[in-house]
Amino acid sequence: MKCYFNSCSQAIKNTLENKTYGLYYSEKAKNNQEIHSHDCCEIFLCLSDNSGFLIDGKLYTAEDSDVFILNHLQAHKVLPNNLDDFKRYSFHVHPSFIAQNSTSETNLSRCFYGENKVDKITLSKTERDDLIAKFNRLEQTYEFGDDVYKNTLAVDILLKVNELSFSREINQCGIDDSPLQLAINFISLNFDKNLDLSTIAKNSYVSVNKLCALFKENLNTTVIKFLTSKRLTNAKKMLENDYSITDSAFASGFNDYANFIRVFKTAVGVSPGKYKKQYKEKT
Repeated sequence: MKCYFNSCSQAIKNTLENKTYGLYYSEKAKNNQEIHSHDCCEIFLCLSDNSGFLIDGKLYTAEDSDVFILNHLQAHKVLPNNLDDFKRYSFHVHPSFIAQNSTSETNLSRCFYGENKVDKITLSKTERDDLIAKFNRLEQTYEFGDDVYKNTLAVDILLKVNELSFSREINQCGIDDSPLQLAINFISLNFDKNLDLSTIAKNSYVSVNKLCALFKENLNTTVIKFLTSKRLTNAKKMLENDYSITDSAFASGFNDYANFIRVFKTAVGVSPGKYKKQYKEKT
């Protein structure tokens, strides 16, 4: 049973097609990654220092031994400090696998969707090494009971991350009142309105040129792409809660219905109608 892959896209593909999980390890970063989300949950273990992680409008520092916990609706982007040396594990797991291995007493989805969900936890050296050892065992092939053993390991990983995420106080964000964080906060609170660059810049106390430069230099993306990702995340949430396509579009800040359909399909891979239908079939 293969669950370890050489690319993140292959790990995600296996997770979605088989409704199980997929593990990916790399020591080099992508320099062209855009803000994105997956139709699966993710446990991201950072093994390099001085990097960053943007999750749903929150900008975090990312150091060796930091774990980021993402659900399928959280748009995110890794911000590596060094493209040539960025070590990390990315463990993707399907919501169906999580549900199937949960019980009435143990909800394994709690760390991804729970009321007190956190995005980031920092592990001790022992906890870090233990998680890496579990990941490494998923790489191996076992002569007898390969799938059972790996499924047990995957559940063990979910148990451990749930335990760790609710066992300590977490210092979440790394940036407080910088112009970049002000801009991110303003967009996150007002994405449903008719925003333009001048309005965002004014509320971030910088010029439009400075605003664009901040997003490019720190996030390697544009203001408009970040704004669009916030709107798409909200539209997906609304579609999953059975709102109409029209209501989902306009309540998320898309003033042009045709443009919403085009942007959604380009970003998500399917039309809003098909996304809504697929979600209903999964639940």
